[in-house]
Amino acid sequence: MAPPYDVLESLPGVVPDFAHWLPLDKTLGAYLVGTFAGAVLYGLSIHQLYRYCRLFPSDTLFIRILVAVVMLLETAHTAMTMHTCYFWLITGFLNFSALLNGSPWSLDALPIILSFIMLTTQLLFAKRVFLLGPKYQLVVGVAMLFLVGEIGFSTALTYRAFIINDIANLNSAAWLISTALGLGFAADIMFTATLTYVVKQSRSGLQRASPIELFMIYVVNTGLLHCIFNLISFILTVAVTYSLIYGFFSTVTARLYANSLLAVLNSREPPPNKGLEVFESGSAYGLNAIARANRRAAAQTWNVPQVNDEPEVIDIKVTTERGEWERERRKEDKRATLRSIAR
Repeated sequence: MAPPYDVLESLPGVVPDFAHWLPLDKTLGAYLVGTFAGAVLYGLSIHQLYRYCRLFPSDTLFIRILVAVVMLLETAHTAMTMHTCYFWLITGFLNFSALLNGSPWSLDALPIILSFIMLTTQLLFAKRVFLLGPKYQLVVGVAMLFLVGEIGFSTALTYRAFIINDIANLNSAAWLISTALGLGFAADIMFTATLTYVVKQSRSGLQRASPIELFMIYVVNTGLLHCIFNLISFILTVAVTYSLIYGFFSTVTARLYANSLLAVLNSREPPPNKGLEVFESGSAYGLNAIARANRRAAAQTWNVPQVNDEPEVIDIKVTTERGEWERERRKEDKRATLRSIAR
């Protein structure tokens, strides 16, 4: 049954006061738009997941588990953002007491879900940087420490959100949000800067790449895109209080992590139908060739940018004992001829 007309007519006198205290465009509006954008990007990640399953059905077990975990977390994150919007805009419609004195469980649990999305996705980027060589492994170690710290602060934020359960006082925990996002961004920028540097150094085949291919290589495959959105989220949590604008960028960032992961995996060359056979010769060159082939196979599996490491051509002059003996014999014949002429 529809409410009486006089009740609806009196609503404009109530809503402006609430909107003045809590600007809807900067809070619920920004969060709702972020949920819409996240749903679109989630659909894109589903399409990329389909392509991945078609192109790489026999990928390594670790990568397949990583993809499955990331997509499960993305699905949970998408459903929870939708539930939060439904609670605020449908269940709690005009119930200002419920909006101010309570927050949905889905909103309270979002930080820990986002932190695990970041961690699992960055495992792929960490492995790519690790395979670049020993001099880059320190970067991986420091970045992983940042990610562990980000997990810790996100866990504390989730615990505090369930304890406070009051959106009006949740701003007191803003420093936890800022710290968690800041640590995540620190890990992002370390991986992104390293991969961008190596791609810039190699540049093999990039001269003929199209603008779209260059965008994919430098912006998506290096993690620069989600790194930028993570930075914007961090800045907004520090600079803007009593606002959920950062929630828009945070939701988009969560979707970009999965899309970046799948874009990196799908940009690899599909495996050939016939495996590569390597015959061991037992020589040092044969062993080096096998090691080099294994490194290249690992680099292709994890889509690691490679600096050209082709061995230099070394010209070695080999003198055999027979050649020396023939030269000495010719010299002796020449000396014998000269002696006979002198006589």
